Amino acid sequence: MKFEGCGLTTARERTTTVRRRFVGVLVALAVLTCASVWAQGLPTTAPEAAGLSAPRVERLTSFMRDSAARDQIAGAVVVIARGGKVAVFEPVGWMDVEKRVPMRRDTIFRMASMSKAVTSVAAVMLMEEGRLRLADPVSRYLPAFKSITVLVPGPAGSERYGAVPAKREITIRDLLTHTAGISYGGGPAESAY
Repeated sequence: MKFEGCGLTTARERTTTVRRRFVGVLVALAVLTCASVWAQGLPTTAPEAAGLSAPRVERLTSFMRDSAARDQIAGAVVVIARGGKVAVFEPVGWMDVEKRVPMRRDTIFRMASMSKAVTSVAAVMLMEEGRLRLADPVSRYLPAFKSITVLVPGPAGSERYGAVPAKREITIRDLLTHTAGISYGGGPAESAY
């Protein structure tokens, strides 16, 4: 039920919108992480046949080609799919700029921290729904995080570290602000005793 003229919506409509956005974010994350592999197994079609605007699709792919030509990006693989069919699957730019090796459809990309922004948006959407709070302990959702340990310096003069129980649990806020102390396993963690 919409309230005419004032832009207000019901809680159900807001919840539905948030859920749609959340699903959209998850789909975007999945597409970003494996678009090339995923697209190679789908049938292809013209943008119009997929319900897309051909001029707008061309504007996007042209922008990506121009960005690579102006060295704003090294390269990319543009994938647009709808209804289980790939409308655009175009590599642009360079896989190796120095050697001038062109981008290919099956080029593998290191995603590094690119998923962090998508995950953060998903968390905020869950917070808007009241399903997640910044102060929640992570163990509420992932029980393995209930009893965690942290590294502390070892004996004086030693370069070794030891693990002791943490004084408090890791929270959602800690994860979102990257202050949880979770490492990739390098540094002092390699020499823990």
